[in-house]
Amino acid sequence: MGGNLFFAGTGAVLDTVGVEIDDALLAGWRTRVERARRHLGWDPTAPGSPTAPTIVARPHATGVSLALQAPLDQLFTATELNEWALCATLFERDPVRWANLTDDLLADYLADASQPSDVIPPVLEKAPRWHASHGARQASGDPTSWR
Repeated sequence: MGGNLFFAGTGAVLDTVGVEIDDALLAGWRTRVERARRHLGWDPTAPGSPTAPTIVARPHATGVSLALQAPLDQLFTATELNEWALCATLFERDPVRWANLTDDLLADYLADASQPSDVIPPVLEKAPRWHASHGARQASGDPTSWR
């Protein structure tokens, strides 16, 4: 986190190890990072944005460095965002291979937590399940979805 060789400002870098990275995986990661950045107000298209350029994927001998620029006071958020974007993309592409990913992430978080009761379990899907079913009911014309 912080100053790095990818861009002039601060950001977070995630190095991949043991994961085959291809163009489709990078596209999924990039799409999620861009969407989350917009949601957080880190949109580089905003006039005068201090965070552009924002996203870099740099191959190296053992994998790829995935970097995103972020405001200095939000670097931990950027780290989590970067990890989520990669993990959600991996899970979307091969849910059987990555079926235990959320459990493994949770175990890792709990092992590092000083207060395990404060840990929020990771969610890798794009929208909560209730949201998806709500959208399906609304599309079908179900009037209960409009309440």
